Amino acid sequence: MLMFLVNLQKYVEAEHILGFKFIWPLSQLWKFEFQNQVII
Repeated sequence: MLMFLVNLQKYVEAEHILGFKFIWPLSQLWKFEFQNQVII
């Protein structure tokens, strides 16, 4: 769970730096990873 929080912070920082249009495909991957962690 701690790694998930760290990854979330990195994702938010990247979104601010790179902009929403670039990061959107990554957000879909991030949601997929989140679902996997919840299942596990």
